Amino acid sequence: DLDPATVHSFLQDPDAPFRQGGVTLLKNSRGSTVAELEVLVGGVLRKVIYKRFRVRTLTEPLRNLARRTPALRSWIFGQGFCERGLPTPRPLLVLHRRLLGMSFEGYLLTEKVENAQNLVEFVDQAHHLPAAQRQQAVRTQVIQVAKILRELHRRRLYHRDLKAHNVLVSRSPRALTCPGSSASLGLL
Repeated sequence: DLDPATVHSFLQDPDAPFRQGGVTLLKNSRGSTVAELEVLVGGVLRKVIYKRFRVRTLTEPLRNLARRTPALRSWIFGQGFCERGLPTPRPLLVLHRRLLGMSFEGYLLTEKVENAQNLVEFVDQAHHLPAAQRQQAVRTQVIQVAKILRELHRRRLYHRDLKAHNVLVSRSPRALTCPGSSASLGLL
């Protein structure tokens, strides 16, 4: 669904989006950089999340010869979740910097899930609600999270980094879904 010119620009310089104006940097750590930007998806300008997986050791590219890189694993798992109807941001593009046949930095572009917040943000905001409203909101989210986790276990799937920061929930009563799914939260 990506515009061919957009794909070409990512291939020419995968780091360019991190230097562009109008890009919101969400994370910049030793292991990764994450930014929110807008690109053409299906002919429509949409918000996306772009992540760079940094190489942290000199031996990592050698290990990548015998295993999938973190970017490729994320792409495969994201596609697998969507194909199974489990809510997750849809992966759009994965690429790597390569040298001497080895994969170095990896890059992953996914759709941004609108109307979503991570579970930590939800809990922080719930503290400001009146007690009865807070209790109902928390109960609803707990049930939704439990249903998704039950579905993951039923399908014998796992999430290597399952924590509150990596679980998306809806900011409003409208359900937050992945294409083809009726579930109302997502896993990053």
